[in-house]
Amino acid sequence: MLFRCKLSDGTRRWYISIVPEDGNPGTTQDIDFYAVGLSPGVVDHSIPPRDGWTAFPSNGGASPPPTVYPKESNS
Repeated sequence: MLFRCKLSDGTRRWYISIVPEDGNPGTTQDIDFYAVGLSPGVVDHSIPPRDGWTAFPSNGGASPPPTVYPKESNS
């Protein structure tokens, strides 16, 4: 799952994780593979940053981290 959440210190980050079925993203129950902070100077944070992702190898995240692109609309 790709999601953005607010951390306990007030910062926001994007994650690519496995979230347990019927669970809420952004908890200690998630298995996080990649994460990235919000890009400075970007006004619209509803779309995740393309680059700058950090891998969590201990959870299965591999290097190099992914490049994220929005899905193209067919309409």
